[in-house]
Amino acid sequence: PYDNEEQGIDRVIRSILSWEACAQAAQELDKEQLMKYLNNRETAKAEDIMREALTNAQKYFDRMYKE
Repeated sequence: PYDNEEQGIDRVIRSILSWEACAQAAQELDKEQLMKYLNNRETAKAEDIMREALTNAQKYFDRMYKE
């Protein structure tokens, strides 16, 4: 084992919060617009939507982890 007990618990907490943050960001994702861009092969615009979702997920994670 490379983690002590405290590190292991923190790793589990961070993992759960990461999933929760991604789920929250996914709820806000404009899936219809994303699919439109992908269908039209407008990949740069699709990447912009995903980048925003990832940024939001990171913000949600940070907020939950600090509480």
